[in-house]
Amino acid sequence: MSKKIRDIISHIRETLKQNDIIEFKLESNLIIQEVLDISLEKLILSYDIDINEEQYSAIITLVNRRINKEPIAYIFGYKYFWKYKFYVDQGSLIPRPDSEVIIESVLNYFSDKLRSLNILEIGVGSGCLIISLLKEYKNAKATAIDISSEAIKVANHNMKKLLVEDRLKLINCPLENFDLSNDEYNIIISNPPYINHDEINALSSDVKLYEPHTALSGGSDGLIFYRKIAEKIYKYNIVNTVLCLEFGLNQHNDIINIFKKYNFLRYKIHYDLNNRERCLVFFL
Repeated sequence: MSKKIRDIISHIRETLKQNDIIEFKLESNLIIQEVLDISLEKLILSYDIDINEEQYSAIITLVNRRINKEPIAYIFGYKYFWKYKFYVDQGSLIPRPDSEVIIESVLNYFSDKLRSLNILEIGVGSGCLIISLLKEYKNAKATAIDISSEAIKVANHNMKKLLVEDRLKLINCPLENFDLSNDEYNIIISNPPYINHDEINALSSDVKLYEPHTALSGGSDGLIFYRKIAEKIYKYNIVNTVLCLEFGLNQHNDIINIFKKYNFLRYKIHYDLNNRERCLVFFL
């Protein structure tokens, strides 16, 4: 086979397509760009250039991982979110663009970026949410908890890489064991697991085979963590705090009803990139 980039792209596209990779055109370009460390513009201008055996072997290795349905973010070891490049591995969920609605919601209610905010995140994962907020609010400090020690490792890597380790405290513990009375928070954010446990096997292979199930499963109805959060906030009598919660498709009414039981009645719904209900903001 010719080692010209043009022919390699054609070969990769066909391989990915035959293995049911929906974005086969985009991903073939991304794989070559990653190995050759070039922009899309330079790739297009390099179609008639030959690559060496080492580069070709590296490209085929990544293609083989992808046809086994390993997510491209795990293959590359990073994912862009908000304005930053985050390290990712199988210890945490891959950041999704729709989650940026949490960042946008906080910015909407706290327009003064110089304000000395105190923020809590429940379920830190890769750290993409809390770290992005700390980059926006230079005088803010934060605490983030997660039950997964592997997720804490990923978040720790990212907070050091993005230079917020002096303002972010990571705690490896379940929400049940976290003492909310230790501090007063202006903002609490969470993107908890919200998929019905029985529906995980129906997810795409990329997700169900590689992403951590503890970060996906929200129990038998997908709502267990919203109940825990509502109960925790009520127990500690949290007031004067803005709570931002991400949720899944058509879950907002059930979550609103959960919080109504604890007399949390002031809320607003925010929408994602597809204009779907994605974030509930409660004013405690």
